[in-house]
Amino acid sequence: MTDDFGFIVAEATAQNPRNTEGDIIELADGTLLLAWSDFYAGEMPDHAPARISAMISTDGGRPTAGPASAPSSLAGLRRLLHDGAALRAS
Repeated sequence: MTDDFGFIVAEATAQNPRNTEGDIIELADGTLLLAWSDFYAGEMPDHAPARISAMISTDGGRPTAGPASAPSSLAGLRRLLHDGAALRAS
């Protein structure tokens, strides 16, 4: 919890120093899906290793599942976004 923002969704650490370019969409069932760029190899430059990570919320904003990393393939990402099963299972 922070006084300014309520809570931190993706906290920076030495191994995960940068989380950027986030966005939230509301799915058809009202679930909120938050996705962001997750720089995971202890580096911060734009060319550092990164992946798309995500969380879902079914209660209007509090994380209820995740974080989970999106699959590296486009087909896997489509499955993730289609039903959220990978996030709900986390």
